[in-house]
Amino acid sequence: MKSRKVKEKEKRRDKGRRFIYKLLTLGWYLTISIIATTYWKHFGWWFLILCLVILLLGFIPIEKKLIPLEEKRSEEKILRKYPFVKEMVDGQVMTIEMKNGEELRDVILITRMELEIMIASRYEFGKALVEDDVRWLKLKKIKSIKDVYKG
Repeated sequence: MKSRKVKEKEKRRDKGRRFIYKLLTLGWYLTISIIATTYWKHFGWWFLILCLVILLLGFIPIEKKLIPLEEKRSEEKILRKYPFVKEMVDGQVMTIEMKNGEELRDVILITRMELEIMIASRYEFGKALVEDDVRWLKLKKIKSIKDVYKG
């Protein structure tokens, strides 16, 4: 377990890295744009295409560094907003209480994608899932999760 100070330090470092990578992206775009608009009349239309290719090739390494940082930030926001997500494991049997008062008993968590979960009701082990028994739920509509049995 990481201490609170270490977590805060990592968060500040990640925030700084995201800012630097976004600044690099903007700088790269401006540099190539200035070069392209300045010299395209001398070299012709193919120079614009060459500049576009160089621009896209320059974005690839920046995006490779930026995407994991954005995913980590997104996951932290989800865990902060919906604390019950920490306990959820694929294949567990649970009872879900919705904000509208509906209660879904003995449903199985199939998977979670960003702000939605896929659940199945009336599932028998070893049999194929029937499309009518599978349902997507938005996390914002869930009030609480009870009776969690990990399968």
